[in-house]
Amino acid sequence: MTCILASCANPGKDTKKGPKPPQPPAPVVTPLTPILGKVVVVNADLKYVVVDFALSRQPTPGDLFGVFRMGMKVGEVRINDLSTAANFAADITAGEVKAGDEVRKD
Repeated sequence: MTCILASCANPGKDTKKGPKPPQPPAPVVTPLTPILGKVVVVNADLKYVVVDFALSRQPTPGDLFGVFRMGMKVGEVRINDLSTAANFAADITAGEVKAGDEVRKD
């Protein structure tokens, strides 16, 4: 009789504890402002450019960016640690880069 009363005291309560359901993956956070720059100076002989990131977030030295002209990828540059305000020097790692080209992550 005691068993009947005990189970009636907690109706609907499950006494078995199973494994917890898996946690959903953490959300991916995408920055609202992508890093976007414009090539302002090109030194083809020394294979470097100066990129203006004034209207964007600042890149990190070592970041690799695609260089685009009229929507087509024409090269790649790697940001080095030389900078003044919003202008960053970058080494040309591939392609042919011209002043006015757009620099962004691809």
